[in-house]
Amino acid sequence: MIQHRATIQPIPSGLGISSDYFNANVFFTARNGGWTQILRQQLVRGKLVKAEQVLGQFTSLKKEKILCETVDQDFPRKENGVIDIDGDFRVTAGSKPPRCQ
Repeated sequence: MIQHRATIQPIPSGLGISSDYFNANVFFTARNGGWTQILRQQLVRGKLVKAEQVLGQFTSLKKEKILCETVDQDFPRKENGVIDIDGDFRVTAGSKPPRCQ
C-alpha cells in the first residue's frame, strides 16, 4: 500500500502570514469522492502544536464522516476547556475517531 503524506514543519515562510500560526483547508478529489484536511498549527511557548481533522465525502457515504482527528495537548482551548478551533473545525464530542498519522 502506497501512502503519501507531508506535514508542514516548521510553518512555511514567505506566505505573507504570521509566523505564529498557520491555517489551511486542503481539498482532495478522486473518482470515488473526496476528503478535506483541516490543519491548524500554532506556536505556543516556542513549541509548534497542531490540530488536524480529515473529513471524507465519499460516494459510498450518505453524509460526511470524520476519518481521523488529532489535537495536540498544548493546543489552545477556550475558557471553558472546549477545543472549538474555529467555524470549520470543532473537536468531536463523545467517541473519538482515530488519530491522524
